[in-house]
Amino acid sequence: MNKAFCLLIFLPLTLDCHAQKHESKFSAEISIGPSLPVGKFADKSVSKDTVTNLPGRANVGIALAIAFNYRVSKIFSAILLVGGQQNKQNVQSMNNYFELYSTSGNDVYRTQTQDWKIGKIMAGVSLKTPMSNSNKIYFKPVLLAGVLKTSVPGYHYAIYQLLTNGSAQPVGFGTHSGYALAWSFCFQAGTGVSYQYNSRVFFSGNINYFHATPSRSYTVYTIFPPPPGNGKPYEVNYPIAAINVMVGAGVNF
Repeated sequence: MNKAFCLLIFLPLTLDCHAQKHESKFSAEISIGPSLPVGKFADKSVSKDTVTNLPGRANVGIALAIAFNYRVSKIFSAILLVGGQQNKQNVQSMNNYFELYSTSGNDVYRTQTQDWKIGKIMAGVSLKTPMSNSNKIYFKPVLLAGVLKTSVPGYHYAIYQLLTNGSAQPVGFGTHSGYALAWSFCFQAGTGVSYQYNSRVFFSGNINYFHATPSRSYTVYTIFPPPPGNGKPYEVNYPIAAINVMVGAGVNF
């Protein structure tokens, strides 16, 4: 009994001492935090003008990332990251957009929108330099590039006509299911700090800028049935950019 008790006490200490002697080259980390859309992705303006870079009308959402690291040298590491983010579309912006096309002037639109759901796979490098003599706090800039997959969110709208007595009468509705966009190039640059809690476990915090420009090509026909060569090709871009503020934890192998 006493021997077993002593073994339970000293075994974790023995493993920890062994881990300190053997420096880990591999680590895995999971992080989560708010995703703040910026640029055209956050744009909520409305216009009838034909544009090639459409506003995303995105609200603040949430981002999640899982990173696998391999230490190449004392300060450099290679990274493989799988992540995603989800941002709701701004409902009021969509209502305002539809009301631009109201013919009576008394129409009111009420819209239900789906979310932007974005997945990404990226690889890159990080730099890890100590910020304290204890070698527990590290400065960690990161640069990544890869591919992104997403879909333009769908929506459902209902049209109400305002009556003279102040009530609203439903006069129509419609649904757009959205559409998938092709894989596109993306990149991410950020900086942060990590705290080495013990030889195995560390905690991290970082802020990064993420950007991609997926696009969709289609043809518009003005004559039906369309004769050969009558179509006019269009390409529409959907700029996606966000500042993600992440906190996480990881383990060295």
